[in-house]
Amino acid sequence: MSDQLPFWIVLLSALLHAVWNLQAKKTQYKGAFLWWITAWGCLFIAPLVIIYEWPRIEWTSKVWLFPALSVVSHATYTFCLAESYRRVPFSIAYPVSRGLAQVFIVLAGLFIFQEKPGPWALAGVGLILIGIQATAAGAFEARLRILLHSPWPLLVAVCICFYTTIDHQSVQILPPLTVCLISNIGQCLILARLQLREYRTIPRPERSSFIRQTILWGAVSTAGYSLFLYAQHIGGLISLVGPLRETSVLMGMILSFFVLKEGFEWRKVIAAFLIVSGIFLMQH
Repeated sequence: MSDQLPFWIVLLSALLHAVWNLQAKKTQYKGAFLWWITAWGCLFIAPLVIIYEWPRIEWTSKVWLFPALSVVSHATYTFCLAESYRRVPFSIAYPVSRGLAQVFIVLAGLFIFQEKPGPWALAGVGLILIGIQATAAGAFEARLRILLHSPWPLLVAVCICFYTTIDHQSVQILPPLTVCLISNIGQCLILARLQLREYRTIPRPERSSFIRQTILWGAVSTAGYSLFLYAQHIGGLISLVGPLRETSVLMGMILSFFVLKEGFEWRKVIAAFLIVSGIFLMQH
């Protein structure tokens, strides 16, 4: 990546992404959790958008097209993600869906956006994708059987690819925080009834504590994705920043070892080496 600023911004975004996904893994009420952190994200960035970004935007029908598509794709992603975490083991669902998504995104960058990253950068992308798959639990055949039994990780991958490519185009037209806000508001409206149904299953004494916890994770989640959008806004290639953000798998693996006390495995060490090697190659 010729400009190093998008590179480091995306790595920070990946760290924030790993942190809030770790919390999503721990919570029992995943659908309600995802809805509430999205809603808090709207409240956090709305003042900044209204004061600093909206006065400089010329609102036309073209401006609304891609954010509208983004709303639908993000809402679908949120629903599929909650179902995937509910029905498929996290250690398989997360790396498989994220890894497959990045294959799709790289192809979109090369063939739709006509991007031309250098050979070293592409080699780095390849190592990161291999490393992500190496983090998945179980043999390849076992993972394939699970995916054939449950389509949710594959659907998550398709949604990630779709909203990433749509948002990449959106930030060429609109400021990043505006894209993030429109997407978040749309998700909240579309998924409100569905998530309210799950929220009602939370015991009443636990609801206040649950909502307070989502305030922090709403800030973390929104900051992470806003940084990712900003990296693309200032010139980051989607075929590179997309896979680079998936280093959140490595960061999540490290956090799981220390926070969740998950066991040490050589497979994960090898995966970490591949991902770190890929990051190193992408800087050259």
